[in-house]
Amino acid sequence: MARGGHFTFCTGRRGDVFKQICRDFKPNVPLIGMGGGQIYDIDSDRSLKQVFFGPELIPLVRDFMREYHGIRTIRLDFIDHSEYFMPDDTVLIKDYVTREVSYVKDRTPLSRLTFEECPPVYKVVVYLDFTNAESMPTQVKMLCNGRCNPIANDWKYIELMPFGFDKGTAALELKKMTGDHTLIAIGDFLGDIPLLKTADIGYAVENALPEVKRAADRLTVHVDQGAVDAIIRPLLE
Repeated sequence: MARGGHFTFCTGRRGDVFKQICRDFKPNVPLIGMGGGQIYDIDSDRSLKQVFFGPELIPLVRDFMREYHGIRTIRLDFIDHSEYFMPDDTVLIKDYVTREVSYVKDRTPLSRLTFEECPPVYKVVVYLDFTNAESMPTQVKMLCNGRCNPIANDWKYIELMPFGFDKGTAALELKKMTGDHTLIAIGDFLGDIPLLKTADIGYAVENALPEVKRAADRLTVHVDQGAVDAIIRPLLE
C-alpha cells in the first residue's frame, strides 16, 4: 500500500459491519461486501453500489421451502436487520436488529408475504448441511438457474444473491473504479471461485477446496502460514 498498491477485503458481510474488523488494518480502497452485492467506502461510511432482489424473491424462497428437503432455517438479510424463518410454514423465530435485539411475535409468515410488503432484501441464506461436498448441490443449482446466484462460504448454509452478482463481478467493477491494471485475488471456499476466475491472477491457499484450487491460476501456502505475505512480498522485491 505504501508503494501505491491497493488492498481490500471481499466478504459476505455488510460493509458497515465488516469495517469494525478493520480497526487495526484499514484497506485503502472500498470493501466488497454482501458477497459481491455491495461496494462500500469506509472513509465516507456509505455504499457506492448496492443490489437487491426484485419480484423474483418470494417465488424463489417458496420454491426452496417446497422442493428442497433438509432445510433447517431460512434467513432474509435486509439493510439493517435479518429475519429467521422455519421452513414448514416459515414461522418467524427471531428478529435480529443490528443496533438492538428484539423478538417479534406478530409478523406476516413468509408464505403469505408479498414483494410489495417486503423491505429490500440483498441476500437469502438457506441453512442446510452439505458437509464434505466438493461442489454446490445439484438441486440448488437447478432451483437457482437463471433466478439467483448460489454462493457457498460454509458447509452449513448457502447464500442466494441476486442473479448476475457475485464477488467476481464486484471485484471487476472495483478494479475499474480504482483504475488498477492487475487484480490479484486469494480464496479458499466455493464462494471465492467467481473472484478467482475474474482476477488477472487468482490464488488458492493450500487449505482451499479441490474445486477452488482447480479454478485458481496459482497455489500458495496455508492461510495460517502467511498466505497474503507469501503473495505480496515477491512483488516488492
